[in-house]
Amino acid sequence: RWEATSRQVHAALRFLALDEDFDEDDDLDDYDALDEELDDVRALARTFLAKEATPHMARWADQGSVDRDFWTRAGAAGLLCMSIPEEYGGGGGTFAHEAVIAEEQAHALDDGWANQVHSAIVAHYLLEYGTQEQKERWLPELASGKMVAAIAMTEPDAGSDLQALRTTARRDGDEYVVNGQKTFISNGLHCDLLVIVVRTGGEGAKGLSLLVAETAGLQGFSRGRQLEKLGLRYQDTMELFFDDMRIPASNILGGEGQMAVLSASADAANQNAWIDLMTEELEANHPDIELVDTVYGDDEQLGGVPGDPAKAAS
Repeated sequence: RWEATSRQVHAALRFLALDEDFDEDDDLDDYDALDEELDDVRALARTFLAKEATPHMARWADQGSVDRDFWTRAGAAGLLCMSIPEEYGGGGGTFAHEAVIAEEQAHALDDGWANQVHSAIVAHYLLEYGTQEQKERWLPELASGKMVAAIAMTEPDAGSDLQALRTTARRDGDEYVVNGQKTFISNGLHCDLLVIVVRTGGEGAKGLSLLVAETAGLQGFSRGRQLEKLGLRYQDTMELFFDDMRIPASNILGGEGQMAVLSASADAANQNAWIDLMTEELEANHPDIELVDTVYGDDEQLGGVPGDPAKAAS
């Protein structure tokens, strides 16, 4: 039973990391080697956080953010973009490596360093949907901490309702001209690389695209209030404003109008991975439970992108 459970856990972690070479029948020694590697990552993260984070948390809470050079120290320690391939400066690991770092943050009572936004979200948008030039340009900078990443979706009048987003990007020659504002943006204070959800087309999700902005010295880009919160006191959370901000057209991710498709495909991959693994566990160990086929309904937030068929326990 332990071996079956171990296989499923590791299969989930490897699948979610999009490891196409994973073989469910690999020898368990491979899993033991991965466990040893994760133990090393855990020790590294625990030591780093005890030295570089814990002594400064009270001061960070007062200032509302971690120090900017904390990111470069984390990069030098190898703790950024651990699940990004080594060819792009990352650690060459999986989602499991990112999870171990997050666990050690919880162990250290660190609730403000938004590494998951940087390493597990934005970096993977670039890895999965960026061009080769975009990946080679930006991923090594994120892995080193020379750039801090953020993603800007939420707006004052549109939180989880992506179809209501109003920030626009108008094509003007080889550039997009961006106007609008975002709020509650994690890493907004320090971000050097910002993935922005913008409206390049008509109403609804099909008119949304992803643009990447390098914020240093960017005309038309400004930061507003650093928002105070009841918790996560030093996870910097900002208002961001775009006033005729110009971004090279080559900085679009995946093409115009592809935001809904990109998000839906990422969500479906994660969703189906877990459903398949839970189904396998149920079939192997709970034969008394009847399994039926069902289909998820359209995702209204993404403009009616249908889900994939999946099994569920009845």
